Amino acid sequence: MSLGKGRGIVLSRKLSGEADYICSIFTKESGREIFIFKGLRKSKKRSPSASESGTVLDLNYYAREGVPLRTVSRFDIVSIPSEIKKSAEKIFALYYIFEIADKTTGCGDADEGIYNLLASALKGLSKAEEVINFTLFFIIQYLKIQGILPQFSECSSCGDPDFRSYSLTAKNLKILCPCCCSREDKVLHRSSLDFLKLSIKEKYSSIDHSRFPYENMTGLLNVLTDFIEQYFSITVKSKDMLLNSPPRSNSSKSSTACLPV
Repeated sequence: MSLGKGRGIVLSRKLSGEADYICSIFTKESGREIFIFKGLRKSKKRSPSASESGTVLDLNYYAREGVPLRTVSRFDIVSIPSEIKKSAEKIFALYYIFEIADKTTGCGDADEGIYNLLASALKGLSKAEEVINFTLFFIIQYLKIQGILPQFSECSSCGDPDFRSYSLTAKNLKILCPCCCSREDKVLHRSSLDFLKLSIKEKYSSIDHSRFPYENMTGLLNVLTDFIEQYFSITVKSKDMLLNSPPRSNSSKSSTACLPV
């Protein structure tokens, strides 16, 4: 048995027995790891919020070679997502973002880029006014880090770069103009493609979000989620909660929240 320590962001938790919590935590040092908090549910001295999604912790733990489950011996809460908890839409966005990170990263695969993106998402989501736009930006950045975003310059069938609407195939994210797509394809507004391109090369705070209405962004988020589900062979359960929740604000004022490029 060895001793370890590090900082991590709680992605998800589940109850084990009557008093233990098992948490998936993305650590700065070694990527996603699984930890057990013994007796935390019934503890009078330790806060159960340490096991909630979005909590950032400094951890001390025991690890056994060949055993993926780490046992937490001590923890300090660095931060909790208190501002995010004030909005149902932001809570659903947090669940969505963290569920995707939880289900698409392997245990023990260190990735400082993903850790920094998750940490930035926590800070930015607490300030974001356009929650769907912010969530979309995160997903685009996440796919960019994973190295699986194609080029989005023209119709993949005829090569036409100029069109007012388009479809984006969930299988491989290929663009099809109205002349080349089928009746079964989901038609998206051109503004969502403009947002996608800007998100690849710009900071979130530099984008004029008044150009991108809520209704246009949800269509793109749906397609990107379908792509993630097919590419990684997962089901994103929190998608419906996020997309069916009413927007917190219809303000066209540009948000000051930001994520790194």
